[in-house]
Amino acid sequence: MKAWLSQNRVAFELKDVRRDAEALREFLASGALLPPVVVIDGEVVQGFQPERMEALLLAAEERESGESPQSGRQPERGASERGR
Repeated sequence: MKAWLSQNRVAFELKDVRRDAEALREFLASGALLPPVVVIDGEVVQGFQPERMEALLLAAEERESGESPQSGRQPERGASERGR
């Protein structure tokens, strides 16, 4: 998961539910069953689902820019990864 996010230039914050009580509360509130969980623009993605993550990231970029992303351009994107 971390490798995919990095390769796709997605800025992310890693939260370890075993060591961070707030991260555990967020994880439990998300309704997810097992880590890893990625939250993109408020949408919870459980497990490694690259197609869904790509679609959510593109939709978030379009909303932010007000237009379709330029082809060939890979801007930095954002996500939050919970778990390990």
